[in-house]
Amino acid sequence: MPREASAVAILTSRAIPPEDVLFGSTRAMQGVRERVEKLAATTVPVLIRGEGGTGKALIAQLIHRKSGFRSGPFVTVTCPAIPGTALETELFGERTSSLNGAPPAPTVIAKRAAGGTLFLDEIGDLEKGLQGKLLSVIQEGQLVSGDGGDVKPHNVRIICSASNNLEYDMRSGAFRPDLFYRVNVASVELPPLRERIADLQILVDYFMRMYSEKFRCAADPIPAKTLRLFESFSWPGNIRELENLIKRYVILGSESELLDSSVGFTPPKRTSMPLKQITKQASQDLEREIILQVLAENHWNRRQAARMLEISYRALLYKLKNACVTAPRVPAGAKAPQQGWRFGS
Repeated sequence: MPREASAVAILTSRAIPPEDVLFGSTRAMQGVRERVEKLAATTVPVLIRGEGGTGKALIAQLIHRKSGFRSGPFVTVTCPAIPGTALETELFGERTSSLNGAPPAPTVIAKRAAGGTLFLDEIGDLEKGLQGKLLSVIQEGQLVSGDGGDVKPHNVRIICSASNNLEYDMRSGAFRPDLFYRVNVASVELPPLRERIADLQILVDYFMRMYSEKFRCAADPIPAKTLRLFESFSWPGNIRELENLIKRYVILGSESELLDSSVGFTPPKRTSMPLKQITKQASQDLEREIILQVLAENHWNRRQAARMLEISYRALLYKLKNACVTAPRVPAGAKAPQQGWRFGS
């Protein structure tokens, strides 16, 4: 198996937060909760949409655990993380030369996901050449593998996620409309953290408990004034950003980690920073500005932006994740904006 295929994994031990934490108390998330309950009772493909860090993978796992496929595995494929050739082999199998007449080799996914759920994370980043093959798989409702000359169908439920605007990608030709309508039979829209600030306290309490137990630390409660600052922040990296912040606080036990971290609650004190640190920060800021500009010029087409920047696609994704860069939500039918990108400073 190619090394890149490590992005294909069976998730059996990842903990899902209690539902009162996962869904909180806001009206938007209670609507998500009701929708999840209804969709779990069906077998139709589900598309989970939302900005990066909003918990799309957790919702996919919850649908699986509540569904009729719960006795089978939950297999996730991170579409941007695997090169097209490796991903094609994982999803559809690899045929040997027709000269020897050998049958197709069993696909890893067909065998692993049999009777369970296949979660295609960030399907919007699936290469165009593979989209048509995936469409045929979904139309049949089954993954098929060859094994010893026999073709065996494996019943698999498909759930997908997307953080980019698939409607715009369809109009630009980057995403097949027929595949979109297949995976979007039913959808779940997750709101960003800034639109569910009322749930902030319960999320903070949960992460404090979880990481205090995991790292065997006894961090002090976060001061009320700091929590008020949290409530006024836009959280461009959403729940993932909050989780990482609380993790650092629990480990290091310093309130300054909350105030002077990358989320930027207070401006950096440049006068007290060493020249090397100032130079490094300026370089990172300039890099982010360049990336944001190129993304804007390419209407959030990350593959095209990576080519223009002359870096690998995975390198660009890594930089976007580190900077908490997320694409603005563009309503269907609207033109993607040229500016307004959000990122953590």
